[in-house]
Amino acid sequence: MKNTIKQKFINTVEKSEFEIIKSEIIESIKTMGLSDANQKGLLKEIIVYRYTIICVEKAKINNKMEQGITWEECCDRFNKVVMFYTHHEFNTWDYFTNIYNVIPQEHRLKIMLLEIYTCYHYREQEFYHFLKRILNEETEKQRKDRMKENKKTLKKYLDKENFITLYRGENANSLDEEHAISYTPNKSIAEWFSNRRASEYKGVIENEFHLSDILLYTNVRKEEEAMVIPDCVWWED
Repeated sequence: MKNTIKQKFINTVEKSEFEIIKSEIIESIKTMGLSDANQKGLLKEIIVYRYTIICVEKAKINNKMEQGITWEECCDRFNKVVMFYTHHEFNTWDYFTNIYNVIPQEHRLKIMLLEIYTCYHYREQEFYHFLKRILNEETEKQRKDRMKENKKTLKKYLDKENFITLYRGENANSLDEEHAISYTPNKSIAEWFSNRRASEYKGVIENEFHLSDILLYTNVRKEEEAMVIPDCVWWED
């Protein structure tokens, strides 16, 4: 991990800048009265921490969002910043909320679902608030395009009225149905999710959704995941 961060740092920060930072850190550590071994260990930790901060700030400058960019470019710019964040903190979520207004409106839903929801931690109540905001900002054309794209990928599961039966594996730690987003048309996958952890309660729920309630379908992780609009979104004030 440290070597990876160091290489990214070298690619983005001038060597002279690095030497100045390193010198400042070394001088500060010398005043702490630590043993040589502890000084070296602390130096490594601080440098990695500073690497990350500098890399993130450089990445933010070099990868600003712009209107009119493609989804691929938007995704690439977003990831060139959040690649320095850990999955267990809220840095990525905070970055998303801070730049929300400059992310092209047509790409916000995919950024939130594909790049945050499936990869990073987020603040739950804020997440549903932003999801409602995105849906309220969605144009009629975008809604129709979303339905068209999902119909193409889920065609074999839809009935004549564009309804689909989806399954969700649950255990004692699962979100309640009103907050659930992730489902699958494949019952076997839902059963696997239900049984993957030891739990007092295990089960598979079955619900019917209209095509308009499907946010996005992805099989990137081989989970045949259909993300739906959770009922709780419409409870938000």
